[in-house]
Amino acid sequence: MENEIKFTEDELRDIKTIQDNGYTLVSEFGQLEIERFVTNRKLQELDQMREKLEAQFFSIQERERVLVQSLNEKYGSGTVDIESGVFIPNK
Repeated sequence: MENEIKFTEDELRDIKTIQDNGYTLVSEFGQLEIERFVTNRKLQELDQMREKLEAQFFSIQERERVLVQSLNEKYGSGTVDIESGVFIPNK
């Protein structure tokens, strides 16, 4: 073709460099989104585990409250030595 213009080696190298950089960025953005997805999924799992542990914690607290109330009604207020199993009433 008569109107054909050929780029210089420097121009072609610049075009190729910009194109390669663009492809690299697209790839890195994709990898970043995958990492975000995996991280968000893990955070959701951790939130579910936390909710489960919180429920267990509050359940144990309630069981402790009921037990203490029952023991106080039976023995009065005092302290318990868990190692010896001895109850020491308050004076």
